[in-house]
Amino acid sequence: MGYPDRRASSAPADPTLPRVSERVEIPIGFKVVGVEVVSLSTAPLVAKTMIPSAVVPKPGLGPIDRTTMNPEFYGRAGFQPQRMADLGYEGFERGANVALLKVSPVRWDATTGRLERVGRVTVRLRAGARRRPPGAPQRIVPEWDTRAGFATASPVSR
Repeated sequence: MGYPDRRASSAPADPTLPRVSERVEIPIGFKVVGVEVVSLSTAPLVAKTMIPSAVVPKPGLGPIDRTTMNPEFYGRAGFQPQRMADLGYEGFERGANVALLKVSPVRWDATTGRLERVGRVTVRLRAGARRRPPGAPQRIVPEWDTRAGFATASPVSR
């Protein structure tokens, strides 16, 4: 299965379903403490298919080897992943408080082989108080920010 900018959501031996990151700005002083899927709309992609297990990483351009299929996932009835959205990285970017959500654009039922695309997912974020304020920016290359159209603070001394 191919998906632009996808990141594999699986551990070795699990189905390799894609995940995409969605950027969300959070008010300063808060952090995300939970993600809840409120609604989900899907449409069928394939009536019956098999999603392969993870690739065994190795150098070179030889044949692709895959990990042994995990029976816990490949024998489970119902759609996977069970959580369609999870919290990814969270932090500060150019003065904004940012959280990345890892969202699954597809879901798959291992027992029937049914693959569905996710057309729309609505999530509710639970926020909690952040204990420390953002620190001063570090490792900034002012030329990158200037070219990208961002206002820059004075560079951090090295």
